[in-house]
Amino acid sequence: MAPADLHDALVLDRDLWESGPPEGDERRSVMRVEGVLPGPARPTAVVRAYRGEAGAYREQIVLTDPQGRELHRSPLRRVTLTGQPEADQFSSVLEDVVVQRDGEHTVRFELDGEPVGEVSVTLEAAEGGSVPTAIRETVASALKKGDVLWVTVPGAGRPRTKREARKRVRRDHSQAVWFVWEAPTVYVLDGPTEQQVPGLREAREVWLTVRSKDVRSAVAQVPADVAVLPKDQEWERIAERMLGERLNLLDDAEALARWRERCEIVALTCRFASGEEGGEQPQPAAAAAQTTAQPAASAPAATAQPAASAAATEPAAAAATEEGAAAGAAEDLDQETYDRLIAEGKPERVAKAKAKAAAAK
Repeated sequence: MAPADLHDALVLDRDLWESGPPEGDERRSVMRVEGVLPGPARPTAVVRAYRGEAGAYREQIVLTDPQGRELHRSPLRRVTLTGQPEADQFSSVLEDVVVQRDGEHTVRFELDGEPVGEVSVTLEAAEGGSVPTAIRETVASALKKGDVLWVTVPGAGRPRTKREARKRVRRDHSQAVWFVWEAPTVYVLDGPTEQQVPGLREAREVWLTVRSKDVRSAVAQVPADVAVLPKDQEWERIAERMLGERLNLLDDAEALARWRERCEIVALTCRFASGEEGGEQPQPAAAAAQTTAQPAASAPAATAQPAASAAATEPAAAAATEEGAAAGAAEDLDQETYDRLIAEGKPERVAKAKAKAAAAK
């Protein structure tokens, strides 16, 4: 048992702390995060008071997520208690912390390796308010302006080597598609003569990589539930909207009948908060740096979390990748390299440069 204990503690966004510590019912610990999740937390003041025997102690501050996973552990710091009845107060600033998901976090205080107390910390968006709401607004804004997004289907990719094929390794399949957006759902046309996404209709969950048309890079990766629409009045309504979004359509008059006969409309309903069914969190497109590869027997494809950078093993339909295809034709780019880098969230100029180098080889 540690010879000291935590008398009081407050964990608060540094700007909020410097503007005046909250009091009374407003006194609660708040950490603010920039952008979408995972994402960096803003500098956060940690003010605490210990009471205990006089002497020097080695202090560490530990931040854990709602599942108890450790996100940050501060370096050992020497604190000296006076042993007086009044608690000894200390303050420092947490920086370079990356928050993975929404929900109530915990800051634990340790002295000489022993936990002496903890406080619960609420997450807020950078300017205040709900983190899921901020993510929802970011994604909705990007989808309203964009023409193409990336769909990643867990476990639908092809093996890349004979060894993977022999071991029945499943890779994620990532592909650019054109779409219709009606919040919170993305509608994708899937079928012959149009874009075809392997495994999409059979999946229960996919991930959507959303790009910003303004900054030419990925802004978030959002989990989405999958449902194939029955061919009823709702199907007809969405299909009519798709006619207006489909580029380079050669058979305007017959397209709807062709889609009705040969294609399906797949509804991908975004999940923005941990409270929604499934519980996965939105994350930035660069959060996972490598394509996932796992044995077929390890976990159902519907529950595997794909990496944002899963390579697009098959090109999207010409309409879906009009922007990338046009770039490749104009500058002699390696299209597969270009598509993969864009899916990873690389800026367009970087993707073009590397794709051009790959084509030269």
